[in-house]
Amino acid sequence: MAVVVPNCGTYMVELDYGSTTNFFILDDSLRGVLDNTLYVLDGTTDFQDVTAFVKGVSIRRGRQNKFRDPTGQASTATILIEDSDYRFSLVNESSPYWNTSKNRLGFELNSGVRISRNGVYLFVGVITQYSQSIEKPNRSVVTVNCSDALFTLNNRKIAQNPVVAQRSDQRIAAVFDNENLFTQPGQRQLETGIANLGNAPIDASSSILEYLLRINNSEQGRIFIKADGTFAFDRRLVGELENFDAILSDAGGTAIPYSSFEIVNT
Repeated sequence: MAVVVPNCGTYMVELDYGSTTNFFILDDSLRGVLDNTLYVLDGTTDFQDVTAFVKGVSIRRGRQNKFRDPTGQASTATILIEDSDYRFSLVNESSPYWNTSKNRLGFELNSGVRISRNGVYLFVGVITQYSQSIEKPNRSVVTVNCSDALFTLNNRKIAQNPVVAQRSDQRIAAVFDNENLFTQPGQRQLETGIANLGNAPIDASSSILEYLLRINNSEQGRIFIKADGTFAFDRRLVGELENFDAILSDAGGTAIPYSSFEIVNT
């Protein structure tokens, strides 16, 4: 159940136990059969509330400074779990989270993760590393490292689909359509781009993220994953590059007050 932190809000940490067991895999002889009812596009999610066992959570946003850091950096989260009864153990077959069909713990790499405060998501991503440390005979500590969807995009090759001339935002949408990514309503937040892209073929060695970064470089904008897992594309930052007038004065009103003023020519 969710945990109330005094003066901070109500927090919940959820780990997906289900979607990795039946998600669709393109071109796979078993999981990639079209129109089957067993393996579905995003898998059947089954998030388990594990907040009561969590000792600590840290979240780090991918882009610390929007003006200086490169775009396209994944956000990460680390979850520390106190596992006194070994229900999160990688070898405990009696765990309530044990996946009997795969004969392993249901929380595995690429399983979904959600962290929320007062019902608002602070982080949505996947497990990238799951490690267990037994410190005493009756104490086990599990560390779950997570990353947002940019991690997945960086570890998946892009399909070699035909390319047509289109705007930057249209190209991003076409990539997601071809790859069956961010297909649910509201999962894409794409501003109308300024850059017009040609029909040069896609580099066969590119990951999806590498190709998206090339699109973004042509636009000089931003791509990132929001806290709720939404993919966001901001078009060219025209306003930040425009000239503006500033009035420095002690007269009040809209003027900017100052204590000293210096002009240096170099």
